[in-house]
Amino acid sequence: AESGAEVDIAEQLRKVTLQVISVAVLGISPEESDRAVSNLYLPIIDECNDRIWYPQRIYLPTPEWWRHWSRISQLNRYIEGKVRERWASFRAEKEEGARPAGKRTILDSIFAGMDGSAPFGSKEVTELRDEIKSFLFAGHDTTSCMITWAFWEMMCNQSIMRTVRGEADTFFKTEHAEPSFDALRAALPYTFNVLRESLRVHAPVPVIPRECLRSDVLSGRPVPKGAVVVINMDTIHKTPEYW
Repeated sequence: AESGAEVDIAEQLRKVTLQVISVAVLGISPEESDRAVSNLYLPIIDECNDRIWYPQRIYLPTPEWWRHWSRISQLNRYIEGKVRERWASFRAEKEEGARPAGKRTILDSIFAGMDGSAPFGSKEVTELRDEIKSFLFAGHDTTSCMITWAFWEMMCNQSIMRTVRGEADTFFKTEHAEPSFDALRAALPYTFNVLRESLRVHAPVPVIPRECLRSDVLSGRPVPKGAVVVINMDTIHKTPEYW
């Protein structure tokens, strides 16, 4: 940025938030997240998004079609390996009565709630792998979108930018290496409100569709079973009656 070159903030934030959720779920380093997760996962998501607009991509065996399935296979093998590796370590630590080495991850918490005598084979590994992939998507996509829009809004309003920077400078000048969430929330109230307002104005999920499982009446209107009801979050967030 100091050189004057353009920086794709949205793409950089996708990688940063994916690093964060990879550390939280798998306990891997940011460098390993970039190498083993981001380089596979982000192109997979990009292709899935393209298929929404160009559904023929699902069926045409183009070079990108083969690369897409290759990335999915590689990512699956990587996550399965991490699950098996951590399960083996967890069992060994439990048998020895030792405390888990390093920080606990979401994967550790899942294992801690499992019956140690229950089978843990390919079926269980596959199920956990798919849940972890959902964690990775849900944990990074909406967050990176929110922060990207927050940056855009601050760049359009320098007074907001100065206040946010002032909070950060005051808090981090004491070199808080790893502050707790409660400490951050208490010290950065204006920043948290900027993030909340960014979520309101630029909803990462603008609509929420739900299928009606049985016939019902909504605001006096009959809704038949099987109908899809769409909640327009973007309109709700900008309704003058509430905002």
